[in-house]
Amino acid sequence: MNESRPANCWEYMNCGMRRKCPAYPDYGQGCFVVTGTMACGRPHPTFASKMASCRTCPFYAYIMSQAVDVSAVSKEYPESD
Repeated sequence: MNESRPANCWEYMNCGMRRKCPAYPDYGQGCFVVTGTMACGRPHPTFASKMASCRTCPFYAYIMSQAVDVSAVSKEYPESD
């Protein structure tokens, strides 16, 4: 696996649901924004119903730890007038 790119959810979690997952193939690193994905072993039809589960998910924690600090970027590149 390419170390510069985070794993997709189905690889990280080894769930075996890759081809059945609504996040496959394009949203493997952003599965938490896709409705209908599995969280805690069951599909969640709405974003609101799944976010509580996502916040306790090891993959979500991993992706969030890889996220860019937007506040640091905005200080480095201030808006132009």
